[in-house]
Amino acid sequence: MRSFALIRRQSASRAGLFPPAWELFGTLGRLGTAIYSSTKAARTALGASELPTENDQDARTRVLFTVSQIPKGRVSSFGRIASAAGLPRKARWIGRILSQLPPETTLPWHRVLGHGGTITCPRRDVARTRLLEEGVIVEGFKVKMRSYVWPESSDAQP
Repeated sequence: MRSFALIRRQSASRAGLFPPAWELFGTLGRLGTAIYSSTKAARTALGASELPTENDQDARTRVLFTVSQIPKGRVSSFGRIASAAGLPRKARWIGRILSQLPPETTLPWHRVLGHGGTITCPRRDVARTRLLEEGVIVEGFKVKMRSYVWPESSDAQP
C-alpha cells in the first residue's frame, strides 16, 4: 500500500509543483560547475598552479621524468609520483599517463604501484616478473611498500 505522502508528491510533480528529476540533476550539475569555477578562480587568485589537462605536456614530462628516476629494486605509488612531480592529489592522472605508454617503452612503469603496494596495471603479470627480476619480493600481486618505497618521504623531490 502506497503512502498518502508519496501519492501526493507524485500528483504534485505531475501538476508542475515540483520540477522533473532531470531538471533537478541539471541544476545540480550547473551548481557543481559553478562551485568548481569559483574554487578554480580562488586557486588562481592565490597564485596556485592550474590543474593539469590531458594536453599539458610540461606536467606529463615531469611525471615521466620522475618515474624514470625510480631506482631498480625500489617502488613508488601513484600519489608519491604525483607529489614528487609537483602535482599533489593527481594520482589517478598519473595512472592515466602510465597507461598510455607504448608496450615497448623503457620507462620503469612497473615500479609504480597502488598506495597499498598492489600491482594495479592491466599487465600485472609482466610487472610482477620485472619486479621479481629486480629483487623486489612480491607476494601474489602485492609488495611491502615500507621495505621498497621511493622516495622515502612523500613530499621529497627527485
